Amino acid sequence: MSKQTLLMISIELPYPANSGGRVKSWNMLKYLTNHYSVALACPLKYGSEHVTEFSQLIDLEELLFERVEEPRSPKNLVKSYLKSIPLNVLRSGSKKLKERIAEIAND
Repeated sequence: MSKQTLLMISIELPYPANSGGRVKSWNMLKYLTNHYSVALACPLKYGSEHVTEFSQLIDLEELLFERVEEPRSPKNLVKSYLKSIPLNVLRSGSKKLKERIAEIAND
């Protein structure tokens, strides 16, 4: 039986697994990579210095990431209200990453 390829999209790099969300994502990713071929897509707000170490610890088909630098600010909070999206989603947005995900998601 051949492995299926999955695309996991995360709000952040799940490494180091030092918070609840990262621990959950890290454990899910480890499980999935044991059963499927997995590509991971995520913006890098925090932990960009850990990409190399992360890549050595997990067997991914592909790692898609884009560094994003949107600060927490009153301006961004107002923008998130006006666009009716959570501040974390606004701060994690990357048009380039979205386009890269769209390219491979259709496969």
